[in-house]
Amino acid sequence: MYKNKIAVSLKHNNKPLLEKGDTFFLPFDTNYSIFIKNLNNKNAIIKIIINGELAVNEFQLNKFENIDIKSFDSGHEFLFVEKSLELQKNRESNIEDSLIELKISFLEDRLPFEYKPGILDIPQFDFIYNEKDLKKEPYPKDHIYCSNSLNTSSGLTVRGKKIKGQKQESKFKDSFNNETFSIIMKLSEFKEIKTKENSKKNCPTCSKTFKHTYFYCPYDGSYLKNN
Repeated sequence: MYKNKIAVSLKHNNKPLLEKGDTFFLPFDTNYSIFIKNLNNKNAIIKIIINGELAVNEFQLNKFENIDIKSFDSGHEFLFVEKSLELQKNRESNIEDSLIELKISFLEDRLPFEYKPGILDIPQFDFIYNEKDLKKEPYPKDHIYCSNSLNTSSGLTVRGKKIKGQKQESKFKDSFNNETFSIIMKLSEFKEIKTKENSKKNCPTCSKTFKHTYFYCPYDGSYLKNN
């Protein structure tokens, strides 16, 4: 996604997730990171809101720099899970569940500040997902994650396991531009199409053949067709 020279993407294992409009697709019980790149010639102040609650307190992203944020301020990774009945018993439903919002303003000058997960513990995210409940099916790692199937179930982000925090040093000065804009993304379930392991796919444009785990041609971007 791109707005006011701020580019945003969601990743898993450093690979971009499928994006359609404002929606990103990934399987349940999968962790993800939020990649942000500032292409503006001004430094930006950014804070991240997930499920309608503050997840990452404001930090500075300097001009022409990028950052890959993997956790809440508490240090727990972003984990996308199914909004099951059992989970709903432990927390109230929110109309903003599954939404990720970045609130951004460009600054002129401000006081020094350092982004470091762990400086703020958000009480609204008391539910910590049990790793033993994670599905054992591996997430595909050899192609950009995408699917024809858009029949999805509702999900939301919860705190996963605690990971080593990141550190984003910032140099603020004395004042900043108060004009704020938002970039809003939605998470939805990814469902991989099951195909035979020995099946092949062809590119209708370049006629090259690829294994069944590929969905798009890496040479020209065409959608691959089954043999």
